[in-house]
Amino acid sequence: MLNKEIYSKKLSRSNRTYFFDLNIAQRGGLYLQISESKKTTLGLEHFRLIIDDADIVEFGYCFEEILKRYLVAKKRISTRREMIKKV
Repeated sequence: MLNKEIYSKKLSRSNRTYFFDLNIAQRGGLYLQISESKKTTLGLEHFRLIIDDADIVEFGYCFEEILKRYLVAKKRISTRREMIKKV
């Protein structure tokens, strides 16, 4: 039995494309595969990260936490830049 894709989401930005694929493994467990394809001067580079069934939920919690902190930091940096422009 081959791995079966349950859901896939593609995100393309400039010279990078991200794929988020939720799959059923041969033994029946789920896994999340996150792939990045990137155009370079040498051609196309491809990177892949696989998150096992047992780790998906905790991975999601960690990702959500870091995303929240990223948004706060991004806002602070933007505010500082605006203050500097006004001076």
